[in-house]
Amino acid sequence: MLVMIVGGTGLLGRATALELMRQNIDVTLLSRSYPKDPWAQRIWKKLDIEDFESVKEALRSRPDVILNFAACLQHACDKQPKTAVGININGLTNILEGSLSAGVKRVIFASSIAVYGERRDLMTEVDCIPADNSLYGASKYFGELLGLQYKKTYGLDFVALRYSGIFGFDPAERSERSAGMALVRQQILECVTGKDLVFNNISGSERVHLTHVEDAARATVAAILLGAHQHGVYNVGGPSENYLSLRDFYHLLSALSPRCGNVTWAANGARSAGPLCIKRMTSDLGYVPTVSVSNGLKKDVELILRKDFQ
Repeated sequence: MLVMIVGGTGLLGRATALELMRQNIDVTLLSRSYPKDPWAQRIWKKLDIEDFESVKEALRSRPDVILNFAACLQHACDKQPKTAVGININGLTNILEGSLSAGVKRVIFASSIAVYGERRDLMTEVDCIPADNSLYGASKYFGELLGLQYKKTYGLDFVALRYSGIFGFDPAERSERSAGMALVRQQILECVTGKDLVFNNISGSERVHLTHVEDAARATVAAILLGAHQHGVYNVGGPSENYLSLRDFYHLLSALSPRCGNVTWAANGARSAGPLCIKRMTSDLGYVPTVSVSNGLKKDVELILRKDFQ
């Protein structure tokens, strides 16, 4: 089996690649950015998802499965709507069209809980999607509809994974962070080195169902290897106790490191997402998340405090 990961040099893409390689599955990473890790460089190819000819060229090796992790994220979507459409919608269309031509067996689309909008109640895959969504959330939901239409019309095996609050430290990504809440969590993680932070636009009360990148990667691999999906959309989240605020996240982190820097939350109010129902993930994909926020942070602190990354 050959799996191609578009946008594969990011945190989740690389973690998923490593998990696949542990299971002796061939992987190719596709992105615009050259990866820093030697192991990733050996399996990397350059790809511009907005260029259909570039996509067709990449698919000449005829992969069995394509993961599309390429995305213009929340804050970038707000500032660059044209880029958001180019990557999140047109780019996905290029992947779907190219997959049909190359005979790809399965396309897995990285969606997001942003499709649910701002809310605090339990979020399930059958919930109605709000009309007043963010551009990022709307583009992810349109991507789901687009892929499912390709499945209905052309028989392309398509499934969307709605990831929730992914966190995890990746030293190779320190200078290539995403503009979104993932960036905020990454910055908070680096407080263990003694760095103080001030967030002018965040109150610390923002709550989300957090998922360690190891759990997210293993759930993704389960979706790749499943014989047939019963549904077209799956929530992907961590254990239920991982529904925490940013302030809770920081307090758990500071308890692990006596030299942890201080965080100042300067904003009022909070935009939150509700807890996530992951019954489909556990029943259909057969994957139960195991990494609590505390245990995930322990792993991350060990990485950050290694002298090689100071």
